[in-house]
Amino acid sequence: MWECKYCGHKTNDDNLQECPNCGTGKDWKPPADVQAFNQEVPEAPATSAVPIDTAMTTFLRLAGMALALFGIMAGIMILSNAPAAPASTVPLYGDPLPTQIQSATRTVYLVLGWAQIIGGVTGGVLLYTVACIGDAVRDLWKAQFPDS
Repeated sequence: MWECKYCGHKTNDDNLQECPNCGTGKDWKPPADVQAFNQEVPEAPATSAVPIDTAMTTFLRLAGMALALFGIMAGIMILSNAPAAPASTVPLYGDPLPTQIQSATRTVYLVLGWAQIIGGVTGGVLLYTVACIGDAVRDLWKAQFPDS
């Protein structure tokens, strides 16, 4: 069994030296009748359905804004609950320096808070961008097929 490298037709007859579908040789030589390769590809029929509608892009836009807002609010809540940083590295008025556990906990809060903010804003921007691409596709579709 072999498969034509040009048209993908599979044949079970190993004795054939050229594809029965398009005439391409088994060793990728073009057929003697070159017209088979110069056929015009028929144009795909146009459908009247627009690939994406306004309601979907509006939803994606609103979901993107909500995701960004939620990420910012959640990040601010995490950051506001982080343990306080010491005023300086030198103890003032006998206050001890923060322990390693306190410093590590503060770092975890800072990383999680900023990650939440950055993740929410990035996700929101991506959803908003997808909505804009959908609008562009819809506008191009309507320009190409004005009756749809």
